[in-house]
Amino acid sequence: MSGVAGEAAGPIYPKINTCWKRNRETNKVMLGEFSMEELEYLQHNAWQWYEKIDGTNIRLHWTGDSILVGGRTDNAQIPAPLFAWLQTHIPAKQVWDEMFDGPVTVYGEGYGAGIQKGSLYGPVSFIVFDVRIENYWLKWPDVEEIAAKLGFATVPFLGESSLHE
Repeated sequence: MSGVAGEAAGPIYPKINTCWKRNRETNKVMLGEFSMEELEYLQHNAWQWYEKIDGTNIRLHWTGDSILVGGRTDNAQIPAPLFAWLQTHIPAKQVWDEMFDGPVTVYGEGYGAGIQKGSLYGPVSFIVFDVRIENYWLKWPDVEEIAAKLGFATVPFLGESSLHE
C-alpha cells in the first residue's frame, strides 16, 4: 500500500452540490432557492438519505496489481494517525485480487480523534460511501457487499423521501 495524491490513486470523487443556494455574506442556506435547475426538477422524486460523516475523504484504489491510497484532491494530506490505521486495516493484495479483475476505487471517509471534529465518533477508522468500477458507480447493495468483504462499514442509510418530506 502506498499513499499517492491525485488521479494516480484512482478517479477523484466528484463534488456534490448542495440543494440550496447560500447567501454569500452570511453563508446561510436559502431554503427554496435551488442551487441547480436539475435539483429543482428532481425535488418531488424519492431521494435516498445517508449520514454525513465529518472526517476526511479517502480513496482506496486497486490498480489490478497494487493498492493506492489518496485523499479527495491532488493536494490532500492524509492525517498520520489515519494513514497508520489504514496501513493495518486495508486488506492484503490477495483479497482485492480475488474480488476484482481490474481497477476499482472505494470511496470513504476517514474519521476519529484528530480528524476534523471526529473525536465525537471515537477512535480512528474508515467508512465506505461509494464504489466505482471503471466508469460505473455501483448501486447501494453492491457498495455494502464490497465494503463488508473488505472489512469496512458503510455510512448509515437514514431513509428515502422526497426533498420536502
